[in-house]
Amino acid sequence: MSSSFLLDPYIINLIDKESTLLDVACGSGKWGHLIQGSHKASSFMLGVDVWSPQLVLVAKKQIYGDVILCDIRFLPLRDSCFDTVLACEIIEHLDKADGEFLLSELERVS
Repeated sequence: MSSSFLLDPYIINLIDKESTLLDVACGSGKWGHLIQGSHKASSFMLGVDVWSPQLVLVAKKQIYGDVILCDIRFLPLRDSCFDTVLACEIIEHLDKADGEFLLSELERVS
């Protein structure tokens, strides 16, 4: 992980214990693991990512209630289905048009 540990408490404090959480580009499940281990664990957490070997490992660790393999720019989810959506350390990997589309997708499902 390239993120600073200084971000961790800020991300965790965004979570409401009764909320549902979508972790977009969940990778190794860092945020899900930290949230699950905190006193603010969500009622349901879903991890999505494009890299299947990572999702297999995350699923075995049972970090999320479920995981979905998908292109994060086209989330296979209905509108307004999550209370909180995390997309940490991903938008900088997209070009401007894809980044803007990702933001519209995040808004759509939250």
